[in-house]
Amino acid sequence: MSGPHRLYQWLLRLYPRAFRERYGAQMVQTFADLDRERGAAGQSSFLFLTGVFAETGASIVKENIDMLSITARQLRLAAFASLALLAVPLILTFANPASRLRGEAGGEGFDWMPGSFVVMGAMLFAAALGVQWAARRLTTRTSRSVAIAAIVAIFGLAWVELAVDGVSQIVGLLAFASKVSGVIPALPLA
Repeated sequence: MSGPHRLYQWLLRLYPRAFRERYGAQMVQTFADLDRERGAAGQSSFLFLTGVFAETGASIVKENIDMLSITARQLRLAAFASLALLAVPLILTFANPASRLRGEAGGEGFDWMPGSFVVMGAMLFAAALGVQWAARRLTTRTSRSVAIAAIVAIFGLAWVELAVDGVSQIVGLLAFASKVSGVIPALPLA
């Protein structure tokens, strides 16, 4: 089996299990048949693989979203919540007279760049979808609470790490403290 065939089979693992069990073998066979036909016709393998992998990637996203039963209303709600929360740093950035978005030198006060808004928007959107999923799909109050707390904690840790490299600093500080105190065996520094 060639590298592209193994890669395609690995890519199929990203489909939901039920979809993969129902259609996976047929998809592998179709891929092999199309690749054989492409080779016989002397067509470019790069164009073929790019097209198939792009189409399969889009299908994987669609099937996973369908599996989560995310409706257009829920997507709009997550997008609206994300945009509403992003309005706060946007207002603070524009209110800062030294902001880089206003064409100034930047570095003082609250000052987000466009990339910061994109990353934070994606993180907020993913967190909002995760919270909605947990609220709808998990049946017990405890499991919902744990899942939502985990989503919020992961979001918070990612935000702190991106904003000030805080998680890495905390781990470094703990490693240093354990090495100095000798109470805990020294943690390896990354």
